[in-house]
Amino acid sequence: MVVLAEAFFIGLVLLILPLRSLSGGSKRVSIWTVLYFLFTGAGFMFVELSFIQNYTLLFGDPVVAFTIVLGGMLIFSGLGGAVSSGWSKKRLKYALASLVLLIGVMAILKAPIINALLSCRGVLQGTLAVIVLFPISFLIGVPFPVGLRLLMKRKDYLAYAWAANGAASVVASILALPLAMAFSISSVLWAAALTYSFVFMSLRFTKVQL
Repeated sequence: MVVLAEAFFIGLVLLILPLRSLSGGSKRVSIWTVLYFLFTGAGFMFVELSFIQNYTLLFGDPVVAFTIVLGGMLIFSGLGGAVSSGWSKKRLKYALASLVLLIGVMAILKAPIINALLSCRGVLQGTLAVIVLFPISFLIGVPFPVGLRLLMKRKDYLAYAWAANGAASVVASILALPLAMAFSISSVLWAAALTYSFVFMSLRFTKVQL
């Protein structure tokens, strides 16, 4: 909890300090836009760590779980970002709604899915584990790059969006462990669903910059 408090405080200070320099010009970055990128970073990390926790139980080795989850999510989210490069705000909303729904379904069906994977062995188990990662990871790759293109036109705003996303990722990565210990591993997935719901809400109040 001390590390969590330190990360939160340092991240907050580093995000507040540049705000004065960002206030110049005819268009100011809105609080909803900042929240959009904060929640996007936190949501990604909640999903990633939830899968790592579950796959550690599945494979019995945190190194194997980390390798499969991190490698799979980076590849599939990168694919999602590439496919969605020209998407509109409307399509982004559909993607976010689908993502929240998929994460909720995964949180409910997590136990049966892990039990089914436990009954498999070797290459088949690893292949199916990677396939399970695909739908959510693909959609997770959509909000951040599409949001950068639609919401951030000034270069200093782009840098700030990256900073907000990174700061939230660090805080969420620390928060995931006490969440899992206090409640359950599933609670981290539910936190991800809630976080991406906030991303969707933030997008509704954010205007696309032309």
